[in-house]
Amino acid sequence: MRTPKRTWRFHFGGHPSRVPEGWVRLDAPLDNELLHDGPPQVGLTLAGLREAIGRQPPARVEDLFTIAVAVYTADRRAPRRRDGKPRRFELNIPVSEPDTWNRPQSRALLCALLGGLSGDEWTVQFRQDVNPPPWQSQLLPAEVEAVALFSGGLDSFCHAGLLRPASKVVLVSHGLGPNLRERKRELRAALGGETVMSAEFQVRINAVPGTEREPHPRTRALLLLAAGVLVCAANGVDTLHCPENGLLALHPAKAPLWSQSATPIPPMTVHLANALLDSLDVDTRVVNPYAELTKGEVCERAVDAGWRRSLLGRTITCVNPDKKSSGRFGNCGYCRHCLVRHAALVRVGGDLTEYRDVYPPEIPLMAPGPHDKDLRALRAWLGGELTAEQLAPLPPEADAARALAVVERARLELADIYRV
Repeated sequence: MRTPKRTWRFHFGGHPSRVPEGWVRLDAPLDNELLHDGPPQVGLTLAGLREAIGRQPPARVEDLFTIAVAVYTADRRAPRRRDGKPRRFELNIPVSEPDTWNRPQSRALLCALLGGLSGDEWTVQFRQDVNPPPWQSQLLPAEVEAVALFSGGLDSFCHAGLLRPASKVVLVSHGLGPNLRERKRELRAALGGETVMSAEFQVRINAVPGTEREPHPRTRALLLLAAGVLVCAANGVDTLHCPENGLLALHPAKAPLWSQSATPIPPMTVHLANALLDSLDVDTRVVNPYAELTKGEVCERAVDAGWRRSLLGRTITCVNPDKKSSGRFGNCGYCRHCLVRHAALVRVGGDLTEYRDVYPPEIPLMAPGPHDKDLRALRAWLGGELTAEQLAPLPPEADAARALAVVERARLELADIYRV
C-alpha cells in the first residue's frame, strides 16, 4: 500500500491566532520576538555577516536571505521519508517586498531553485513584513574588491589564496561547530589577516521535544548563496565566487557515491540563481571558477601560485570532521571526500594531511570492515561506464561534452591511486 505524500505547511511569524488551520507556526526567520513558551526555535549568529555589510543592501536582497533562512528551517524541520521520495512544502514567509516576490517569474524561479537543490516540491507565499530586520551598514576599513564562499576545504582555500592580491577580500562561511570554525580562522590568518575579512554566520535549528530534524539539509547551499549575494550587494561587488571542483559540482546524480555530497552547488543551481537575481534586478552574478577543473588541477594552481603543501594539508574536506566517539577532529582519511582529496594532493607532490583515522595509502590494502564502504563504492564507480546522462542536470547553455571530460579527468586522477 502506497504511503500518501505529506505536505509540510510552515507559517513563519505572525500571531498564532492568524495562522491558518493545518499550518505549523515557526518563528519569523530573523525576528527575536517570541510568541510561544520555551527557547527560540532558530538560533542565529549574524555578527560576522553584519560586520561585512558596507552599506544598506537593497530590500529584495535582504528578503532573499530571510527566505533562505526560512527554507533551511523548513528543510530541517521535515525529516525525509525513509523511501527517499520527494517531500512537499508550502511556506508562508514575511518579506519587505511581497509584490516583487509574488511575481510569477520570480516565484517560479525560486521554486525551481529550491526543487533543484533539495529534490522536493515547493510552493511559497509571501506577505508584508511589518517589522523587517535592519541591516545597519558599517564603515569598512577598505573597499571590498572580492567576495567568495569559504568552507575551509581545499577548493575554497585555494581560490581565496588566488584572490588575495585584492585590497580587501570577504570570505563568507556558515559555521558548523567550534572545531571547524577555529580551523577556518587559522586558514584565514594564513591567507593574510589584514586583507581577508570573515563574514561568518550560523543558523542553528534547535531541537523541539517530540520532533525529529533532517540531518542532511540540502538547502544549506541557498543559505550560503543568499549570504554571499547580501555581502556583494552591500559592497558594490558584482561577482560572488563559489569555488567547487568539477567532480563535486557535476556529481553524477545516479551514482550513490556522490548523491549525498555535502552542499553541492551544481551548474543548474548557478544558472537558476543568476536567473532569479536577473528577475529581481540584482546586479550580482554567481560564478564557479573551478567548474571545469578536477580537484588535482585546483591544487596545481595553488602550488604554482606559491602555496605550501603543508598548508593545503590543514584544510578540511571530510564529510564528518568531528568524531564524537573519540573527541578528535580532522579529516578521517576514508570517506569519499577524503579519498578525492588524497588523490589531488598526491598529484602535486604528496599529501601532508594528518588524517584522523585511516591514512589513505593504507586504504588499498584495507581488509573489509567499517572503513571500506566508500572505497568499495569508489572502485565500483571507477570501473563502470560514464555518460553525460549520469551527470547532474546541466543548464541549456552548458556543453555536455566538456562537462563529461572534466569528470573523466577526475576519474583518471582517482584511478591512478585507487586502481580497479
